[in-house]
Amino acid sequence: MVSAIGPRIGVVVFPGTNCELDVLDAFDRLGAQSELLWHGEASTRDVDAVIVPGGFAHGDYLHTGAIAQFSPVLDAVRAHAAAGAPVIGICNGFQVLCESGLLPGALQKNAGLRFICDTVDLEVATTRCALTNAAGVGQILHIPINHFEGNYTCDAETLAALRADDPSWSVMSATRTGASTTLPASAMTPATWWGSCRIPNARRRRSSDRPTGSCCSSRSSPPSPPESELRPQ
Repeated sequence: MVSAIGPRIGVVVFPGTNCELDVLDAFDRLGAQSELLWHGEASTRDVDAVIVPGGFAHGDYLHTGAIAQFSPVLDAVRAHAAAGAPVIGICNGFQVLCESGLLPGALQKNAGLRFICDTVDLEVATTRCALTNAAGVGQILHIPINHFEGNYTCDAETLAALRADDPSWSVMSATRTGASTTLPASAMTPATWWGSCRIPNARRRRSSDRPTGSCCSSRSSPPSPPESELRPQ
């Protein structure tokens, strides 16, 4: 249950996660109580929402999420989602959720095998989402992206199920870096919200439009876990 002083947010940390402090800082600024959830602990500590942030879980050995899916914390995250609580995956975290079966489909390499670090304009396609329920349909959000495997894909049966679950779900074709990329416009699975925006014209912002300053959190890093815990579980 959400407390009177703000919701409690748990941020999952794997060996190789590198964006957890940014997530903590963002939720602190929004008035939430955020804390780290170590991958070796089979508990979400009764938080109100779970975030799986970006980075390189277990160094992306074998492939992204192949090792992380067996971490004890993910059993707790599955139970958390099954109880109707929100789970959000960001970048590498989104891939981990797909690999662990919490989300359908998979992420494949970008068209042209290019790493993309840019700022794109996203149009809000639905407000039935934990990330966009305070926005308006059609609103344009300027969002930084930084990935090599950002191409979501699923089979026809999964696509039909997603559309049946949310009538506003559709697929848009966006042209980026000279290649066509198919992107989900909006989707929603029980207790897990994702893909709530679409790229209207794949517009890039001019470098002069981008905010200046560091993208890193100023929050101090937590103590390092024992070396034995850094090994894949």
